[in-house]
Amino acid sequence: MTTNNVKLLNEITHNFTQIIENYADNYKVLEKINEYIYGELKTNIKKIHRDVENLEKIEKEKNYFINHFLSSKENIFYYVKGKDVFIHYDMQHYKIYEEDKIASNIYREITENYPSLNASKFDVLQDIINELKQQTIHECLPESFTIQNIIKYLTTYFFESKDDAKYFCCVIGDIVLNKKNNIDICVNNHLIDFIETFDIVIGGELGELYDYYSNQLSKDIVHSNALNNHRIIKSTSEDQQYLWKGFLNKHAIDILIVCIHYSKRYVSSENYIKHHKSSATILYLKNNNVKEIVQDFCLNDLTVRKNVSINYENMEYLWHTFLDEKQIPKNVLTSTELHRYIQSYVKYDNDNMNYLSIFNKDSQMIQDVKQFLKTELVIDINDELEISELISIFEESYYSVDESKMISLLKYFTMCSMTLDNKIIMDTRCLLWDKKGGLDIFIKIMKKGAVANYPINKNLSINTIYTKYCKYTSNNGDINKIVTKNYFVNYIIKKIPSECIIFNKISSMYWYS
Repeated sequence: MTTNNVKLLNEITHNFTQIIENYADNYKVLEKINEYIYGELKTNIKKIHRDVENLEKIEKEKNYFINHFLSSKENIFYYVKGKDVFIHYDMQHYKIYEEDKIASNIYREITENYPSLNASKFDVLQDIINELKQQTIHECLPESFTIQNIIKYLTTYFFESKDDAKYFCCVIGDIVLNKKNNIDICVNNHLIDFIETFDIVIGGELGELYDYYSNQLSKDIVHSNALNNHRIIKSTSEDQQYLWKGFLNKHAIDILIVCIHYSKRYVSSENYIKHHKSSATILYLKNNNVKEIVQDFCLNDLTVRKNVSINYENMEYLWHTFLDEKQIPKNVLTSTELHRYIQSYVKYDNDNMNYLSIFNKDSQMIQDVKQFLKTELVIDINDELEISELISIFEESYYSVDESKMISLLKYFTMCSMTLDNKIIMDTRCLLWDKKGGLDIFIKIMKKGAVANYPINKNLSINTIYTKYCKYTSNNGDINKIVTKNYFVNYIIKKIPSECIIFNKISSMYWYS
């Protein structure tokens, strides 16, 4: 018997003795009290004993249930206060989980396997919810599957190596955890698009967890007087949003957690660089001043060769491509500063604005494409040209050219606008190919044929007409000047009166109108 039990027992005895001493002179009262003690009181005490034992049993079962629920790998939850939602982790992926669903799971488990807790199931739920709300996403510890899945995703669409992907995760993690390191991170447009889309998706699901717009990510600004404070995250120059966006929408929280994990694991992105197998690219701006960057450009992009030259404008384009390749913001040098540095290494003809006895493997191609774009492309708000079509037209008169280089030259030397996937040049027409004029001629020929030797007695689908168009154009030797089906359909819809288009078919009467 414990000391507390002895004290309480003595207190009960003393209190009871005091009560019955008031009736010490009344035998009948004492007799009734004695009967009560051995009868009703004894029964009530036994009942109290049973109730207390039941309460203790229920409390033990309640504690067991709560501990079992919270320690189960099936019930790993984290709370996001700003959005008042939970995140559930199934050891592979993190997903939004509503509190009502947690409650439903708990109530069902109690009803099916713990019936003695039915009366206190609301208290059980509240205890569990209160405990879960102490777990924030900053405390998440992702499994290897989750980490490797995200790293594989990032290397597939953005980075050449796992090290680069992990460094990127550290940088984003630092931003989320609001770690200040006075470092500016240089990234290209495609990675900025990804980060901004990621920020929007996370904001929609979890609310504003961090201030993205106050971070040091930059795509076009560098402070040349403090280059050592800049880092470069080199990523793909291809726009693959149509490939990565679906995964991002589905697994944005996984990406967030992995980024937090890497930032905490390595303390900061700066500390991670010490573990990076090859940090030369990341630290390029730290390790090179402006003069050394221009030297690098001259040594790697230019070759000494007699009787050749590169004009002023083309040299700027070569510098532009060098910066793109290194993913250095364009304002690292002004145009004047650039030429002053280059002229300290290369002889310059001021009168003709040419750098002399200097060569780049793309010099002729740059000049030819630039001239071609200048003379053959015109603005036409009612037309468009696919980049593949432009290349085919160029190659008819010149030579093969890489699509990425054609796009780069087009964007640099013209004011043309392109679709996000860089496949279509908008509001533009090529003088060497009158696409709409060719389609007009084909439609006229179809009409003449219908009236003369080839009557059209039924409605023709647009697919059938397009097939005829392709055959007609090929037979006339213009196999490289066949418009795309999408262009053809849009032309038909605009050209042919709507009353002649019936369920995606052209009325036979149209050909005789």
